[in-house]
Amino acid sequence: MLTFDEIAVRPKPYTWTDNHGCEFGTQVCVDGLHGFRYLKIYLDALPEDAPYTSSYGQVAIESVSLDFTAYLGTPDTFTGWFESSDDQLNQWWYDGGK
Repeated sequence: MLTFDEIAVRPKPYTWTDNHGCEFGTQVCVDGLHGFRYLKIYLDALPEDAPYTSSYGQVAIESVSLDFTAYLGTPDTFTGWFESSDDQLNQWWYDGGK
């Protein structure tokens, strides 16, 4: 499942927190990230979000962090099955599903 969130980048440094909703009425909206393993950050814009967004310019990212709030579970609560001959790969798989 591919989800994406849009933000209107501000001219001065700030901290952005992913919250469900729109910044400007029904424009520049985010659905809130539901769960993901990868993050892709890029500069683009939807035409209908003008004049709040633009597909050109520069964005400088100083840091990215994650506030992990999911239920970690225990081995007996895992669903599905995955097992390989590599113990480290098995651990990564189970850690990623939490």
